[in-house]
Amino acid sequence: MIDQAKIRYNILMLGMSYYDDWQNGIVNRNYFVLQELLARDEVNSIISVDYLPLTWRTKLKAIQRRLAGHCSVKKLFIPQIKIIDSKLTAVSFIKTGDTFNFLNELIQSRLSITGQRLILWSYFPLFIEPFLRLPADYKIFDAVDDWSQHPAYRAKSQLLKHNYQQILQAANLIFTVSDDLRKNLFAGSSKAYFVPNGTNIKPSLRPEPIIKRQPITVGYVGTIQSRIDFELIEFIAKQHSDKQFVFVGPVWKDAQLSALKKLPNVKFIGRVAFDKIGYYLTNFDVAIIPHKIDGLTKSMDPMKFYDYLSAGLPIISTQKIVDDPKLQYYAPSANNFSQAINLSLRENNQELAAYRQAYSQQNSWRNRVEAMLKIISEKLID
Repeated sequence: MIDQAKIRYNILMLGMSYYDDWQNGIVNRNYFVLQELLARDEVNSIISVDYLPLTWRTKLKAIQRRLAGHCSVKKLFIPQIKIIDSKLTAVSFIKTGDTFNFLNELIQSRLSITGQRLILWSYFPLFIEPFLRLPADYKIFDAVDDWSQHPAYRAKSQLLKHNYQQILQAANLIFTVSDDLRKNLFAGSSKAYFVPNGTNIKPSLRPEPIIKRQPITVGYVGTIQSRIDFELIEFIAKQHSDKQFVFVGPVWKDAQLSALKKLPNVKFIGRVAFDKIGYYLTNFDVAIIPHKIDGLTKSMDPMKFYDYLSAGLPIISTQKIVDDPKLQYYAPSANNFSQAINLSLRENNQELAAYRQAYSQQNSWRNRVEAMLKIISEKLID
């Protein structure tokens, strides 16, 4: 019988982001899970591999990052290792042909330690050779949305669907951000476990206002892209001309903003580092998730939902995230959405705000990773 308390893990994490982006406040599930794993006593070390550049566009961006970091031309195209601290090492590639052999050597030299378990933990479904071929005691895939449904990967949709099936066969364990992913993308496999997103924003955060306020502010935090129903936003902004609609986040090229930019009560703040998000949330009166309902959004579990709750905000969403009406006003139509804004304002009070904040803290990233490690311990450790 193995003493669970004595088990130590070394992790090779195939990321969906760049470490430098995380340092600049651009964060996601991959980041928060990594941070919580680093804080665990049972985790000995982690090698985090940046998003692998598979197109000339992403390769060019990776090259620009290296040049900005004063990388010499001689070393520009070789794998780069950055030791962050005693537990964490970050690795990046320009040429994906280098990945398997280089990572295999890293595993043998740094992570293969007698008496410790090696976990290969992936977020990256676009290029799966390392996940399939690298040696590990356990292979874990954390599915963040269905990339085969994402407009940015439309040309790769069939490849991604094939890769997900390969991942299902190779993985010992799969975590999914939504139950839709567990049921549909992975066919309800016994390997797949629904572990939602979380938050690490503290509910006590109450700084001074930084948005010039009108009587009511309706707010959104997140990337402004095609998943947003811009026709819905235009409708409700016109219906509620006495309120301001504030969008905090980077604007992608596919965002259809021409009509919204003509409205005086709609404001776009731009990208904000994650550690500043709390400042904006405290200036919202109502938070919204006005997403189109399609294959992509059905597979999602918006992180913003938990962040909104950390500020005690009433939330109106086109997507049914939870069944509890104290946590969400479900508004599947434009008229429902418009009516829910006034209803949420009328019903909001300190008791409801406290209830929402308490729920957000139950759904912290620490608790999420605790749940993941419990599943690993129960399902994988003999």
